[in-house]
Amino acid sequence: MATAIRAIRSKIRSVGNIKKITKAMEMVSASKMRKAVSRALAGREYINRLAELASRITLDEAPRAAIAGRTLVVLIQTNKGLCGGFNLANGKAALQVCREIGTDSVDFVTIGRSAENFARTLGRDIKASFASLPEDISITDVYPLSQLLLGEFQAGEYQQVLCVYNSFISALSYQSTVK
Repeated sequence: MATAIRAIRSKIRSVGNIKKITKAMEMVSASKMRKAVSRALAGREYINRLAELASRITLDEAPRAAIAGRTLVVLIQTNKGLCGGFNLANGKAALQVCREIGTDSVDFVTIGRSAENFARTLGRDIKASFASLPEDISITDVYPLSQLLLGEFQAGEYQQVLCVYNSFISALSYQSTVK
């Protein structure tokens, strides 16, 4: 009888310890989520200005009708799993771009392992893959990507460069965007 009571008390202590650990993990993840949301909101204005600038640059370029209508798609997805809907929405948007333009005239630059895998399953040419970008990204991390995109576009290899990514709406909501 005494051993049964000891075993029950031990189980109660274990459950209490698990509860404390779970609470600590919840607090850490809430802190990370707040940081991620603030970063997403802080970059929104920058992204809008950058898109505006990019559209002005392309309008100032000489007419690109002579190019064979090739399109370079920059597909941005995650490196890690457990976010299938997030990546699936981008994949569907990229697939829609391929259907509208014609699959034979679309090449990919992929950001994230999931994007690379998706482009490979489509059987499309991958010009470059950036699967190992750090979590806290800086301008020096994306410099090779920007040089590649500008070089390919200015060399006349592509008529247009499209970016497929998820726009942040709220912590639980996002929207696939093609720009």
